[in-house]
Amino acid sequence: MMAVIFALHGSEIPITLSTLVNVSGLTRGGVSETVDQLVHRGLLLESMGHNTIGRGKARLFTIAPGTLKKAYSIVDDDL
Repeated sequence: MMAVIFALHGSEIPITLSTLVNVSGLTRGGVSETVDQLVHRGLLLESMGHNTIGRGKARLFTIAPGTLKKAYSIVDDDL
């Protein structure tokens, strides 16, 4: 799931449960369960925003700064 989230991170597409369901092909429950664990472990940050239609709320996710720093340091070491 983190690979999918990293792929979406640099795009204009907001990282929401609906987006992750569409991109991953997993069920909404499966995505929610996985993302909840990533939030609990501090790898993702969660906030609430409006959905694409403008009605209701959507859970928005961002990669935690420490996670990004660690990921970029691994990539830089491999180069």
